[in-house]
Amino acid sequence: MISIIIPLYNVENYVVESLKSALEQTFPDIEYLLIDDCSSDCTMQVVEEYISTHPRRKSIRIIHHKNNRGLSAARFSVLNKTEGDFI
Repeated sequence: MISIIIPLYNVENYVVESLKSALEQTFPDIEYLLIDDCSSDCTMQVVEEYISTHPRRKSIRIIHHKNNRGLSAARFSVLNKTEGDFI
C-alpha cells in the first residue's frame, strides 16, 4: 500500500487540481491522508464537496488539527497514522 499525505492550508483555489492529480493515480492500493491545518478560507468545504462523490472516497481520511501547525508539522503529525509501506 502507498500512503499519500496532503497538508491543506488556505489552498481553496488549488486544492481540486491537487486532489485530481492524486486521486487519478492508477495504482489500486492507495490511502490518502488529508490534513486540515486550520485554513481560514474555504479549503475544507471545497475538499468535502469534491471527495463526496469520488470513487476513491473510502480511501480518504481527513485529519483535523485544532490549530495551525505549519507544513512540516502537518506532514509529520500523521506519519504514525499511515498504513502504507511507502509514503
